[in-house]
Amino acid sequence: MTMNKRRLKQAKLNGNFQGWLTKKKIMKIKGNVCCWCGCECTNDFVIIGGQKQPLPHTATVEHLIPIAKGGQHNINNVAIACFECNQKKSDTDLNEWITFKNSKRVTA
Repeated sequence: MTMNKRRLKQAKLNGNFQGWLTKKKIMKIKGNVCCWCGCECTNDFVIIGGQKQPLPHTATVEHLIPIAKGGQHNINNVAIACFECNQKKSDTDLNEWITFKNSKRVTA
């Protein structure tokens, strides 16, 4: 798991912390399809300035209820999302995000 120290500390404070839950294990349990857009996620990165940078469809761990808003790091609150969708959702409340995603589908 590659949570930064602040987020890791908050996840532990939120309770029911399942430290064994890594991206690789989540992908094995739940598959590699983005929970928001349905694309097939990869583990591909590009090297820019000597640093690994994710591509739009790189798999990331999605906390359905964000850690920042009291969400827990456990199997019931995680899914796989592509980097692009995870960045767009950020720490938006789950109900707000679903409403936003649904309104985009209707108007698009």
